Amino acid sequence: KTVQTKTILVPSEYLANGLKKEDFGSRYKFEFIPSADIAAKVKDRKGLEGYAQMFIIKLKEDVNRLHVIDLNNSELLAWSYIPYNRENTKPMNSEHIRDLMEKMEKNF
Repeated sequence: KTVQTKTILVPSEYLANGLKKEDFGSRYKFEFIPSADIAAKVKDRKGLEGYAQMFIIKLKEDVNRLHVIDLNNSELLAWSYIPYNRENTKPMNSEHIRDLMEKMEKNF
């Protein structure tokens, strides 16, 4: 199993915060849906085979971690991390997400 065999659910709220679908690239299959719908899908525990969820994690003012978790078994399928110092902080934006995706693709 790899991240490439999954449909990755991405909270559509990320798009409301200024990101674009194309920022996530085309290597993986993405589905952008509201967090509440993802939560309902997980709570029902039905139809999770073949799905993963992307989490973008902000530490302080930086967005520097991205995780992809298999929704069926909670396995960490892929991740990326970009260290930033206080002089080089970046808010959530298209360039930063593209950097995280590029780094993830090199590892997975």
